[in-house]
Amino acid sequence: MYIETREAAKRFNMRKKMIDEKTLLAYVDGQLDAQQAAEIENALSGDEQARRMVNRLRESSALLPSAFDSVLREEVPPTLVDAIHAYELESKPSRRVPFYYSLAASVLLFVIGIAGGLWGSRYFMETPMMESATKTWIDLVADYQVLYSRDTLHQPDASAEEVRATEERLGQRMGSPVHIPDLSGHGLDFKRGQTLEINEKPLAQLVYLPKSGKPIAYCILQADATDSGMKTGQTSGLNWSSWQRGGYAYIVIGQSDRRLINEIAEYIYATL
Repeated sequence: MYIETREAAKRFNMRKKMIDEKTLLAYVDGQLDAQQAAEIENALSGDEQARRMVNRLRESSALLPSAFDSVLREEVPPTLVDAIHAYELESKPSRRVPFYYSLAASVLLFVIGIAGGLWGSRYFMETPMMESATKTWIDLVADYQVLYSRDTLHQPDASAEEVRATEERLGQRMGSPVHIPDLSGHGLDFKRGQTLEINEKPLAQLVYLPKSGKPIAYCILQADATDSGMKTGQTSGLNWSSWQRGGYAYIVIGQSDRRLINEIAEYIYATL
């Protein structure tokens, strides 16, 4: 009996080690071979928390790769091109580092910086223990929102049928009907609706695009806190207005003018 219990505990510990966050990220990104992927899938069948982690990683993976597309599409500055063409290679050894080596190193560090930023924000956003220990839910929403650019939402406006389908899908996930406000009167077009998760609680994120400037989001989070009136603030360079009602927390957040954010929040607050 003791041997069987010890072996069971050993298998449990091996399974927990196998499905840590780093391994799950490699699994979602398709970096594991067939045997490793099969082992992870077998382990996931008995671990609900790990399955939720996989779902969150899959949701974020569709957005993060495109967050810096605009940077990669930028043209090389003409002054830099001219400097490269005008540079003359030295005919004898020199202790001075050649320009093209410096350029290559700079480009490499730039790429590593972007990749590190993506990995760091993605890992942080998907690690509930770190989230709850260091940041509020508003901070986490802001961290996600700053990744959006106009290019991220380069798509046609959602049709009436798509809006209704999105409301139904989000409502099922949130456990309560979700209404997507028409903010066209404030110069905003609805672009995307999705569910995220913060501290194992579902969050509905509705993203709008103004005529100019960066996207604005309206988010709904399941919350246990009591009702509260409108509060405003600034986080990560983003203005926000937030309130709580009926077991849910709400926020309007974006890089737009504080007055516009407040007007949109007050409009939604009055129509709920």
